Amino acid sequence: MHNAKGVTIPGNAFLKSISIDRNRTVQEVQWYRGPDLPPLAGVPVRLHFELRSANLFIFQFIA
Repeated sequence: MHNAKGVTIPGNAFLKSISIDRNRTVQEVQWYRGPDLPPLAGVPVRLHFELRSANLFIFQFIA
């Protein structure tokens, strides 16, 4: 996860995320520090997805 300028947001780097290795229609993305993102509420962010043998059809932020 990056800020609007493309700089990685501390604690939300790709290497700090937990790998998803399931084939599901609903899967919560998590980071080792926890899934809570309130400090980023209302802040523009950029997401970068790295996929292997996978497709991303949709994503959603839920408060």
